[in-house]
Amino acid sequence: MSEAHRSRNADGTPPAQETSARAIPSAWQRWCGILTAWVIALAFVTVEVRRVAGQVTVRYPDFFAWAERAARFDPHHLAQWQWVDGLYPLGYPLLLRLGVALGLDVLSTAFALSIAGGTLGLLGAFLLIRRMTGSWTLALFTETILACTAHYLFFASLDSTDMLAGGLQICSLATLFTDGRRRRVAFWSGLLAGLSYLIRYTASLSILLCALYLVGCAWARRERGWWSVPGVYLLGAAVGAAPQLIASTLVKGNPFYTTQAHNLWFHLTGSSDYIFDWNA
Repeated sequence: MSEAHRSRNADGTPPAQETSARAIPSAWQRWCGILTAWVIALAFVTVEVRRVAGQVTVRYPDFFAWAERAARFDPHHLAQWQWVDGLYPLGYPLLLRLGVALGLDVLSTAFALSIAGGTLGLLGAFLLIRRMTGSWTLALFTETILACTAHYLFFASLDSTDMLAGGLQICSLATLFTDGRRRRVAFWSGLLAGLSYLIRYTASLSILLCALYLVGCAWARRERGWWSVPGVYLLGAAVGAAPQLIASTLVKGNPFYTTQAHNLWFHLTGSSDYIFDWNA
């Protein structure tokens, strides 16, 4: 009998000592990977904070409307028009108002929200690639490349809704890929997507696609337990988006009120003069 066969148990499995020895590098690799992912994220935050430090210029034209809307909110009257806007949900102006209440100026709050969204996006991308490929190296490489991308760095320091909404959606996808069969995981994934809907209405497309993906998984697997997962995911999304859904129902009579079709029209017609065409 060879040495390799003698080193195994009667049932063919490796001895407990060998199994433990193999588990130690795996655990070490896992903790090193997690720590490295956070170090990359913190380095990203440091760079972005230095980029926006002392900046007083508003670069995104829509920011003025968000700041004005944030100042006009009346938390005691949900049926007022300030709670509903066809282009932007109420989440971002409310966060601006919260930042001011905590002692920040409105522009610094906007920068903080974008940097936070960028950080969520990096950690979400790391987790997503790790779950999809099983490779810690590829996940860290992806996070690093993303953190060094000029386009990503630009939006993570811009006074706009894009990065915060995007970061929440990336985290939603990463959570869903953790274990989509578990109802709790599906609920949290939907909740993150719903919170993204509070920042940008366009998150509704991600919610729809993820729900269809879960329905497809249930259909392909033909297991009874899978069919409840899409419903749980949509429930989580509804809970996350509830403030906007309720406000839109009270003000407009339509929980899914939006005028984002204007943006689609701009792209289809190739128009660039948004202000003129919007008022036309």
